Amino acid sequence: MMLACSCSPNLELLILKFCPFYLPREFTSVIVNTVYIPPQANMDTALCEIHEAVAQFQPQHRDAALNVVGDFNSANLKHAVPNLYQHITFPTKEKRTLDHCYTPY
Repeated sequence: MMLACSCSPNLELLILKFCPFYLPREFTSVIVNTVYIPPQANMDTALCEIHEAVAQFQPQHRDAALNVVGDFNSANLKHAVPNLYQHITFPTKEKRTLDHCYTPY
């Protein structure tokens, strides 16, 4: 189910909710926030928009597994949402890590 989508010069965002048949008992669903931040975007504005989206859906779906994934270019979501953990720790384009995967776990 699509929860939200947004497209602006600073951010493309799609939020989907999945309810697969087999999930660990502690999760009722999976919420995936897919993100693309263009290289010429205002990073602070883009991160603020992502923070607002996460802050809107996380309290409504407390039992859901939350993921924020995508191409962040030079942005770092840890500055806007410090309670999320970045799982990709290796370069994905030359010497830079552009593709990120964040979860609260």
